[in-house]
Amino acid sequence: MKNIFVTGATSMLGAALIDDCLQYGTNVFAVVRPNSKNISRLPKSELLHVIECELSGLKGLKFYGLPEEIDAFYHFGWEATTKSGRNSPSQQSENISSSLEAVRLAHSLGCRKFIGAGSQAEYGIHTNPVTSPNTHAEPVTAYGISKLAAGRLCALEAEKLRTNFVWVRIFSVYGDNDGAETMITAILRKLMKNEYCALTQGVQNWDYLYSSDAGRAFRLIGESDTGKSSLYCLGSGKARSIRSYVEDMKEAAESSSVLGFGDVPYTDGIPPSMCADISDLTRDTGFVPEVSFMEGIQKIINITYRGGGMK
Repeated sequence: MKNIFVTGATSMLGAALIDDCLQYGTNVFAVVRPNSKNISRLPKSELLHVIECELSGLKGLKFYGLPEEIDAFYHFGWEATTKSGRNSPSQQSENISSSLEAVRLAHSLGCRKFIGAGSQAEYGIHTNPVTSPNTHAEPVTAYGISKLAAGRLCALEAEKLRTNFVWVRIFSVYGDNDGAETMITAILRKLMKNEYCALTQGVQNWDYLYSSDAGRAFRLIGESDTGKSSLYCLGSGKARSIRSYVEDMKEAAESSSVLGFGDVPYTDGIPPSMCADISDLTRDTGFVPEVSFMEGIQKIINITYRGGGMK
């Protein structure tokens, strides 16, 4: 790809995609919030062009100096992603409108493909051992409901505008730009300080994908001929118990922390397990994860704790 356009550029996924694309000489036009506190996540490059704009300001946005052809428009921008915000119907519903405006903006820029970031939260609670694009979606949170609505409405808008549309339901991605509230970030912080870790039994299986693999997957989706409309699940394609992930984290951190499995009760019974079926994604793009969980945790430790100081 010669040129791409990215909203939510400083998010973990946005930054990972940009890092990957810059290595291939792609011009990146990145939308960030004015005075973004996370702008340092983006590398310095002559190929990176930062555009300051709120998501609410996408409607009617005018650009000057853009190339005549944008190969792909990536929409990662999403407001209210914290735990409290995810449960707010009013806050989440605003994201549906901004996503539709993103599709219209992509069309006005002449983008050949719109790629949106969905979520495994769209599926809600189910007992399937593997979750595929065809698995019934029945979200239970405001976040999941809004992601599902955004994906379906944006698909209709893209069809009307004759824009190729891809919706990617993302499972659990982790990396050095991960949020402070995630399980991996919170537990790893304690492990690095050799603190006691109160945990659930950790018996549910989960699917984790390292951020650089996720960024590469999105690049491959942009480059591939995925057809007019496609839906993918994005994860590692393999799941194992939360307990085993935590044990790997302790080993990688060389921590003396005591792991208190079972100290924290499950509030509504044992949570369901999740594993992404990435067979369609692999078939269409050639994507195969490259970074093992242990390698990913080592990278986070080296960047966050041993390279740049403890956060």
